[in-house]
Amino acid sequence: MARLDPCDKWSIRDFSLENFLRVLEANRIGEPGYLAPITVGKVVAYGLQIVESTTESMEVLAGLRVWTGEDLLVQIRTLAFAGLIDDELSPWRQFWIANRHPIVRWAINNAMMNRWGATGFPPAASP
Repeated sequence: MARLDPCDKWSIRDFSLENFLRVLEANRIGEPGYLAPITVGKVVAYGLQIVESTTESMEVLAGLRVWTGEDLLVQIRTLAFAGLIDDELSPWRQFWIANRHPIVRWAINNAMMNRWGATGFPPAASP
């Protein structure tokens, strides 16, 4: 378990655009023991919020109605490295920073592929 987990230390309930890089050190995200399990869950939730927001903007700005999880990752990567927003305030850049943690990467990837599918694999059926 992490000894000095940032969320516990400062009683952070969840992550946002403003506090993500103030609370977490980008170069330590993937370091074993840096994040406690509860914080990993909060980072996953924040990453999925970024994906959801990107999905909404893809509908409105790009006119796309059908896409896969892979399409979303390409869009997020393009936005992250396009230099449109200062790195510290770029949700897409924060998404890639969060994905340096192996469990966060696995959880977000799994959620995206289950919801939006991947090439050759349709999304999971809704109940």
